[in-house]
Amino acid sequence: MSDLENELRRHFGYRSFRPYQKEVVESVLAESDTIAFLPTGMGKSLCYQLPAKLMTGLTIVVSPLVSLMEDQVIQLRSKGEKNAAHLSSLLSNEERRFVLKHLNRWSLLFVSPEMLSQQWLVKKLAARKVSLFVVDEAHCISQWGHEFRTDYLRLADVRKSLGQPVCLALTATATQEVEEDIVSKMHMVRPERFRAPVNRGNIFLQVHTCENEYEKQREFVKYLQGFAQPAICYAGTRQDAEDYAHLAAKTGGLRTAYYHGGVSKEDRIMIQQQFLNDELDMICATNAFGMGIDKSDIRTIIHLYLPQSVEQYLQETGRAGRDGGQSAAKMIVAGDDVRLSLRMLQRDLPDSRIIASIFPGGLYHRPFWNETAELAGLEDIYHRMLHFYLEQAGALKEGKWDYTVQTEEIKERLLERFRRRRFEKERQYKKMQEFLNKDTCIRALIRDYFNEEPESQLSLCCNVCHPNSQVDAKMNAGSFQTDSAPVNGSGSWRNMLQTILRQSEET
Repeated sequence: MSDLENELRRHFGYRSFRPYQKEVVESVLAESDTIAFLPTGMGKSLCYQLPAKLMTGLTIVVSPLVSLMEDQVIQLRSKGEKNAAHLSSLLSNEERRFVLKHLNRWSLLFVSPEMLSQQWLVKKLAARKVSLFVVDEAHCISQWGHEFRTDYLRLADVRKSLGQPVCLALTATATQEVEEDIVSKMHMVRPERFRAPVNRGNIFLQVHTCENEYEKQREFVKYLQGFAQPAICYAGTRQDAEDYAHLAAKTGGLRTAYYHGGVSKEDRIMIQQQFLNDELDMICATNAFGMGIDKSDIRTIIHLYLPQSVEQYLQETGRAGRDGGQSAAKMIVAGDDVRLSLRMLQRDLPDSRIIASIFPGGLYHRPFWNETAELAGLEDIYHRMLHFYLEQAGALKEGKWDYTVQTEEIKERLLERFRRRRFEKERQYKKMQEFLNKDTCIRALIRDYFNEEPESQLSLCCNVCHPNSQVDAKMNAGSFQTDSAPVNGSGSWRNMLQTILRQSEET
């Protein structure tokens, strides 16, 4: 047994590494920039948690969602790890001061890109040796960074300010184009690259198209009669998440809950813990739910909308069957769902009218950007995005307009940038629409999208290849071995919360 295997067993209790984990860890410990694409369930978090134990200094993990950061810290502390913390809006001022005052105490610090845009925080972190800079869910650099979360595009500068520590970028799925975008935006130098196949052969893929919402609800109710639990049901809107949770409870007698950004922090924690402890059969959620959820026995994923890209679809379906057991992913969509997703996609980017309104001559122009943005009635999503690109172009300096620049030229560059991005996002969405073609193997579409080689024939591939298959997702449950440590003893979510709170008090 190698030294790394010994460290793995000593710190985590695992008997062996999963595929690609050891290679990624070795690369990081050799101080090489590293980018790894490991499908959901292959243990991406261990790729930085183990190095954090073995390297001196601080490991910073850039995470896209506040709830995800909190979940990761809660899970670590529930397993006895006391040297992990996060900085986010969920913390009170007193809690945030405690984390910052005791920076030398932490080996792992989770933080959002937006927090790292604050220079005072970067200076404080730079006073401590940072050994590893991790970008978790790194596809967000390309998927979100160009639009409403432009602070992702500042991460390379943050890393430089921290002394250029080793960079590890992790995500589940990404095309070659996205891979190169991540490498470029993070200024990675000759990175080691690891890419596991995206195909998850234990997930039976199904797509059912409906004429209208009524038919969609009927198909949903029908599917509930034989589906395997537990399940996550993804809806396109908050209201749909609530409506379908009520429908599943009423017609299927299921223990359900809905989860979205409008649910309070306390209720989100409670719902997550209930789901993790098998006290819920199904969660109906927007795509705000799922990242970092450490539940290996999810048997079914239901989509009630058309995801905006193949990558998003795989990230969400990949949350099923992480234990290797037979699982299923079913998409039930109507025509209105397709149009809704397209409208949402198009709203991600400002149009020519919005861009024209912020330049001199568009509205009464003020010297300060915030005043201009307020007069233009800019939504926050556009405010941060345009501020970033105007700052990059030199039109804004410390929040004030520079009237010496060529505004017409900058305006045209912005319009062209957003035109290209809109075209690319619509191209991705059209690839997703191909899934609605009933004559093409769904898995083949995925394989072609990622330029992967054909896999061996599956006994259960998709409803195009096996139109009459009735999937019993429980048939393989318990018939396989995992390389995980023994599962903790069962307990209610209330007991788990009490344990976490006790550990928080001790720290």
